[in-house]
This record gives sequence, C-alpha cells and structure tokens, in this order.
Amino acid sequence: MPTIKDSSSIEEVLQYIVACYGVAIYQEKQRLSNLIADLYTGEERLKRLYRRMVMEDAVSQQLYAIFLKPIQEREGFYNRLVYQFKEANFYEEAFARQVLDVFLHGMNLLLVEPISTEATEEDGEWVDEYGVKYSADRKKLICASESLCGNYRVLDGTVVICDKAFRCCEYLQEITLPSGVTSIGNSTFGSCRNLQEITIPSSVTSIGNSAFAGCANLKEIILPSSVMSIGNSAFVGCTNLKEINISSVTSIGDRVFCSCKNLQEINIPSNITSIGNRAFSSCENLREINIPSSVTSIGNSAFAGCANLKEIILPSSVTSIGNSAFAGCANLKEINIPSSVTSIGNGVFRNCENLQKITMPSNVTSIGNSTFAGCANLKEINIPSSVTSIGNEVFRNCENLQKITLPLSITSIGDEAFYHCENLKEITLPSGVTNIGNSTFYWCANLREINIPSSVTSIGNSTFCGCLNLRKIALPPSITSIRDHAFSDCRNLQEIKLPPSVTNIGDRVFSSCWNLREINIPSSVTSIGVGVFEWCSNLQEITLPSGVTGIGDDAFYHCENLREITLPSSVTNIKKAAFFDCMNLREITLSPGVTSIGDNAFSYCSNLREITIPSSVTCIGERAFWRCENLQQINIPTGTLEKFKKLLPKWTDKLHEV
Repeated sequence: MPTIKDSSSIEEVLQYIVACYGVAIYQEKQRLSNLIADLYTGEERLKRLYRRMVMEDAVSQQLYAIFLKPIQEREGFYNRLVYQFKEANFYEEAFARQVLDVFLHGMNLLLVEPISTEATEEDGEWVDEYGVKYSADRKKLICASESLCGNYRVLDGTVVICDKAFRCCEYLQEITLPSGVTSIGNSTFGSCRNLQEITIPSSVTSIGNSAFAGCANLKEIILPSSVMSIGNSAFVGCTNLKEINISSVTSIGDRVFCSCKNLQEINIPSNITSIGNRAFSSCENLREINIPSSVTSIGNSAFAGCANLKEIILPSSVTSIGNSAFAGCANLKEINIPSSVTSIGNGVFRNCENLQKITMPSNVTSIGNSTFAGCANLKEINIPSSVTSIGNEVFRNCENLQKITLPLSITSIGDEAFYHCENLKEITLPSGVTNIGNSTFYWCANLREINIPSSVTSIGNSTFCGCLNLRKIALPPSITSIRDHAFSDCRNLQEIKLPPSVTNIGDRVFSSCWNLREINIPSSVTSIGVGVFEWCSNLQEITLPSGVTGIGDDAFYHCENLREITLPSSVTNIKKAAFFDCMNLREITLSPGVTSIGDNAFSYCSNLREITIPSSVTCIGERAFWRCENLQQINIPTGTLEKFKKLLPKWTDKLHEV
C-alpha cells in the first residue's frame, strides 16, 4: 500500500486515498476534497487548485464516469474532458492535460489496452546505433545484444520493455528508463550480473516474472509508488540487494526475493494479504520483518533459511502457515502463533536451532510432520487439547526437549515423532492413543519410564530403540504385535512383561538389551525372529512356549550368560548362528521335531559339553559346532551313527548313540 510522507506529491496522495477507500472515492466530491486538504502538505496554491478541480469542475466525478466505460472508449472521452477543462479555465492544453493526468494516475486509470511485453512479428523492427532492437513504432524495446556494455538509456517514447529484452547482458552496468515506460516484462534483465544501477520511472506499474533474476551486483533499486505488482521470482538471486521499498505493491508472489542473501530489512505494506511460496527464502541476512495485519496466509518456505531472522510477530489475521515457512531460521528464539491459526503445516519450524519458546493457541487441531524437527534448544512445549494427532518426525532431534504434556485428545503418534530427543525424561501417553508409530522414541537416551495405554495394539518398528535408561516397561493386554527392533539397544532394560495377547515378535526386538536377565514368552508366540535376543549378554534363562516352531538367524547371538534354554517339541528348525557365542550354555536338548541346524548355529559355545540331536535332523550346516572346544558328547539315537557321521564328519569321535 502507498505510504504518505510530508514530501508526497499530489499524485502519491491520490494513490494513497484510492488504496484506502477504493476508486469510488472519486464520486464523493466533498470527502475527496477534505482528504486532499488533510493529507497534501505541498504548496498551498496547488492544494487550492486541486480542491477546486474536485468541487467546481467535478473532474474526479467525470474521471470515475470514464472509468466505468469500456477501455476502447476511454481515450476519446478523456481527450474531450481535457478540451472542456482547458476552455472553461482558459488554460493552455499542455497544462490542462498535465493537471488532469495527476488525477488520472491517482486512480491508475488506463485509457488504452496495455501493450503486451511479448514481442511478435507484427511489431516490426527498428535498430538503434547500439544494436538494440525496437518495434517499428518505437513503443516496445524488443531485445538487446548480449554484448551491450556500460551504460544505456532507453529511447524516449518507449512504453514497454519486452520479455528477456536484456537477458544475459552480462556487461551492462547501468540503464535508464524514460518516464513513459509502464511495464517491465518477464526475465527482462535476467542474469545481468554486472548491472549495478537502474532508474525506474513513476510511470511503471508492473514488473514481470524473473525480471531482475540473477542480477548479482544490483545493490539498490527504488520502486516508484506506481508499481502495483511484482511477478514471481522478480529479484531472485540478487545477492547484493540490501534494501528495497515495496510500499505500493498489492501482492508478494512466489520466490520474489529468494536468495537475496544481503537483504537486511523490508517493510511489507499493509494491504498485502498473502506472502507467496519461498518469497524470502535464503535471505540469510534478513534480521527483521514486519508482517501487517492484512496478511492471512504465509506460503510454503516463505522465510526458510533466513538464518539471521531473530524475531517475527504473526498478526491475528494469519489463518494459514505453509509447509517449512520458517524452516532453518536458526536464530529465531521465540514465536507466538495467533489464535486465528488452526493448522500448522509440515516442517514449519524445522531446524530453528535456537527456538526456545513457542506458544500455540487452544484451537490448533493439527500439527504437521517435522514441524519442530531439529529445534535443538526447545526444552518444553504445551500441546493444546484441540490437537488429535502428533505427525511424523514432529520433534525429531529436539535434543534438549525435557518435558512435554500430551492432551487427552491425542489418539495417534506418528513415526519418529520424538526421534533422538535424548534429554526427554518423562512423557505420559494419553489413554486414547491407539497407534504409536515406527521409531517414535528412537534414541530417547534419558527416557526412564513410559506408560503404554490399553488402547494400543502394536509396538512399531524401532519404537523404543536406543532408550538407554529405560529400565522397565509393562505392555497392556491389548498388544498383539511387537515389531522389528522395538526395544533394541535398551541397554538398561531389566524387566519387561509380555502379555498373553502377543502373537508376533519381530526381528531384533530385544537386540543389545545388555541388562535383560529374564523374560517370559507367551504361549501365543509361534516363532522367534532374526536376532531377537542377540547381544543380550546378561540373559541367563528363557523358556520358549510349546507353540514355537522356528528359531531365527542370530536369535540368541552372543547371549554370553545364557546357561539354560528349553526348546519345545514344536521347534522344527534352528537357523544360522542362532546360539552363536553363547559361551556359558552347557547343555541343550533338541526336540524330536527338529529337521535342520543352520550354519554356525552353536559356534563359539565354548562351554557346551553335551547336546542331544534327534533322528529327525536331516541337515546340519557348516561350522554348526565350530570352536565348541569343550563339547564332549553328541547324543544321537541308536542306529543313526552312519547318518550322523555324514552330517558331522569332523565330530565322529564325539558321537554317542543312546
């Protein structure tokens, strides 16, 4: 929105009035006259002239009437108004047109169809002494040679600068546009890497997409108050641009100032309603920005990567915050989300490393994935009772998060929600939670205790993996499945009770639970998966239920203190390395139903003295008893000696028929 200063011209004052009250203000003579009297601080003589033009000559009302006519008819009516005004006041035509043009520009009234910034064959061609091509009527500058260098002044009478006109003119340093130019096209000055200065006249109303993209040496640009629209990516990559005034602009599109690494400050005008996607992303030196109360939405990644942005105030008008809007704002310390916001998009504050405090309103219903991921200094947060789910990776790598209160409304906690929150000591899961995602509490190294509500039916993959200080946990009778790695690396876990409802235990569920000494396996479990108890170095005794049919690869790998295990008659196979390095296992009897023993199944069981193998075994893998240095007797059924000599050719002297 245009702003008013003591030095504002009458044209700027009129543009401000129209921006505030709409073009229909031109119909209200008395009100418009009073506003001019209050706001215009220039020469008193000119003020009286303009007020008289409104009140006595009814200029503003007649211009509004022209505004309502089809654009192809406006120029004729306007010329007639100029003539009537000249005759009535005995003015020269040039002066009459000059003062009427002030009112014309004040309401941004177009008399003719805007000239397109696209060059066509119908434009014709005229080339100046520098090799710059214009249309035949000189109203359009079509293109310049990439070798154009130094300073260049566009011809007087030019109305538009066409799309890509000066694109890649790498040696162009300065350009001057005449006062009649109204539009700067798409990519007009794109990649003019040495362009340092440009003068934009007050006649320009629009700047196209990518107009100055990649102008790496452009340090300052003054936009006149006539500029109402700036296209997407207009100044993207202007890495040396430090300051710009966009006070008259009505919208901020996508990527407009993206990667303007030296932009330090910008004022967003009060009539802006939305900030586009990536509008200010990677503006690394942007320290301060004021978002006006007119803004209702902030686009995806709008301020992502603004590493030096320390403070931002969101007005109560904001209802939507896009994905990754403030991601990577590493110096943002505090933010208050207004009550108008009901949902927070994915990754909004991801990697805001110094964010310490955030206030969420009570009406937020959803928090997107990765919203606070990487907020390493966030210590505490309150989730409002309106929230029903915690998305994936919401607090991932919040290394200093110590306490969080989840409201009773929560029913679902997503994958990796609290991944690597290594200082999280306490959390209470609401009774309504039905789903805990994969790796939800992965490597929460200081989590000591947690309740699992009875509404939960399964423990996901790696859910509590790496919870180094978790000592005990009780699973409710609703649990039917414990998935892969669920409690792996819970090195201080000493006690866990599996309810009889559990039917499935995934691979490596208790891998590296160094202090787990004893565990009950419910009768509903039918298989022991891969590496389920590997590296449970203090596991001493375990009883497998009668329904277990198979023992997976590495199932008891390096359970060095396992002394005794009873295999039920239902077991049919023992997979490779199942009891590898169980150095204190002294005796084991394989049930009559076992048909195969895998490679390295009992390797390094250095204290194994005796094993009984049934006649049902038809396959024994390589090195099944390798380095079993104290194995003294392998019991086999009577009449099977020749069979087992073939299966165990290196152990023939230990075979004993019973």
